[in-house]
Amino acid sequence: MTSPIRLLTTLPVLVLSLVLMILIGISFAQVQSLIGGPLLDVMVSGDAARERLSEMSASERQLHFWATVTLDTVYPLAYGALLAGLALRFAGSQGPLAAMPALLTVVTDLFENLTQALALQGLPQLIGLKTLLTPAKFALFITAALIGAGLMLSAGLRDILRQRRL
Repeated sequence: MTSPIRLLTTLPVLVLSLVLMILIGISFAQVQSLIGGPLLDVMVSGDAARERLSEMSASERQLHFWATVTLDTVYPLAYGALLAGLALRFAGSQGPLAAMPALLTVVTDLFENLTQALALQGLPQLIGLKTLLTPAKFALFITAALIGAGLMLSAGLRDILRQRRL
């Protein structure tokens, strides 16, 4: 039986994670148009998030809430599986260490979602944490994406060079 960690490295899981990431990413644009402006996810400070909240109607906040607890809960799981899977697949014995930024991104994004969901339901006390969480989420995501892409490109180059030697 394949372990869940090993499963993340398989091509079907990597492809499924990429497809889910793309589809959910596209759906965010639809939600954004329905709520008449940017999602709280792109607000990098608590003050900006509070201002955006004040601009939304009750129905826009409700729609944003459901998008946060559904789409934006699955989204970090999809990109986390993709980025961690790439790191685990291509980093060899260093895979767990290389996958750490992806895992930390998912955890940070889910905490950010919690603060947003609470604020969208009328409990904005924790929204100020976005000032820490959102920039950390973006920095960790970029780090994880660079690690995954770099390792994948490196593995591809090694294969090309190995084939040329044959």
